[in-house]
Amino acid sequence: MTPPLLNSNGYLRSVLDAIPSPVFVLDREVRVVDANLSASQFLGNEPEFMLEKLPGEALQCIHSRDLPGVCGTTKFCKDCMARNSVNRAMAGQRVHREKAIFQLVASDKLSETHVLVTASSFTYEDSLFCLMIFEDVMSLTELKDILPICANCKKIRNDENYWEPFDSYLNKRSGIRFTHTLCPECAKKLYPDFFEP
Repeated sequence: MTPPLLNSNGYLRSVLDAIPSPVFVLDREVRVVDANLSASQFLGNEPEFMLEKLPGEALQCIHSRDLPGVCGTTKFCKDCMARNSVNRAMAGQRVHREKAIFQLVASDKLSETHVLVTASSFTYEDSLFCLMIFEDVMSLTELKDILPICANCKKIRNDENYWEPFDSYLNKRSGIRFTHTLCPECAKKLYPDFFEP
């Protein structure tokens, strides 16, 4: 088995492992040749589990379990955002934050996860590689349901039947933080001396 490429440089290994999102390095044959600690935690496996595997096998895609070793060749693969992102990146196109939904199997349990996929190719020692990064957006996806919102003050009624400010509600559930500003219409209305109509 090929050792992880970046282990030869402790600095790069530390940088890769410091990235909080799962990062995978794939070779020209679209096999995982390296991954960071977040990728291991994301998949619930040791880093060695992923090495030399195709993306579907490393991610434990439900379709790769049916036909091992054929990741990229099933009827489902043509719609696989991970596979398509890597293929486009290897062809020279940078893929930036495209949404993907994966059905993964871990410990014989099926789970669905929502991620944003970023893929970019790079050359190292005359060989082409692809960096694939996942951003977990599951908590944002869970917010897509209808929320009861006050028609006047815009507070949200949470699951405990408590009304809380919209920004506080989103911050608690998704980590989104807000900064406050004024749109042009409100700025003119509130501060007419500073903003001409």
